[in-house]
Amino acid sequence: MVLFSIFPIRLKETIIKMIEGISYDEIEEIRLRAHKPVVIKCRDKHIVGEHIATYEEVNDTIGLAVEHSVYAHSDEIKNGYITIEGGHRIGVCGQVVCENGVLRTVKYISSVNIRVAHQIKGCSDKIINYIYNSKIIRNTLIISSPGFGKTTLLRDIVRQLSDKGIDIGVVDERGEIAAGYFGIAQNDVGRCTDVLSFCPKSIGMTMLIRSMAPKIVVADEIGSSKDIKALVNAGVSGCKVFATMHGNVVNEINEDIKAIFELFIFIYKKEGKRLYEVYDTEKRLGVLYE
Repeated sequence: MVLFSIFPIRLKETIIKMIEGISYDEIEEIRLRAHKPVVIKCRDKHIVGEHIATYEEVNDTIGLAVEHSVYAHSDEIKNGYITIEGGHRIGVCGQVVCENGVLRTVKYISSVNIRVAHQIKGCSDKIINYIYNSKIIRNTLIISSPGFGKTTLLRDIVRQLSDKGIDIGVVDERGEIAAGYFGIAQNDVGRCTDVLSFCPKSIGMTMLIRSMAPKIVVADEIGSSKDIKALVNAGVSGCKVFATMHGNVVNEINEDIKAIFELFIFIYKKEGKRLYEVYDTEKRLGVLYE
């Protein structure tokens, strides 16, 4: 398995022992901090190991993850993370290097957070008919608090519509939708999807419309005025738009964003399961459970 190949031998043995009896699908994060215990976050518990990670083990993990070519991943590292084969994302902390107020890189890395990639195919099955039928595609915004599955749901919607033959352009600014690794999507985002990885949303949407002529443009975690302007321009260009944003209730959506979208999907958690509330611009259309 690619994920475990990034750890030096002793650390790999420690982690494998810590997850004995646990399904791989339950593992969400593996955290290494220099001079502190290894921690594994699972769906419903944290496992704190006895092994104390060394500074060398943290840096050896990064070296193995980037195949000893830190330069090739420098643009990602300066944003605080790298994406590896399989779509796993590694967040890094250490000493930040700035020049003239611009962040250049992170060195002396002392902490890493490996977020284990899980793609849940079919999670949008109950939602897809609200978004698309043979005649209509609705501009759709997915809203929830962090960690509730916005991006996972968006990814599966993209996959399903793309496999129906609809051309889709994804601006994957943080690499979380498609999980691009040297330009190749590690997650299944469908056969008719084109991806711009690690590109600002406001720039990427325009690039995709000009170069790839998508029917739908997709962006994750919108919020800035530039994002909103780019979404409006996409709509004027004849594209449908799908996006996610942080939020909890309808009243938190400002009027500029409401004017863009036709469908709003709110994700909550209740008794450990996800609940989806679907609204159009006037009323609630349905409540669906995971």
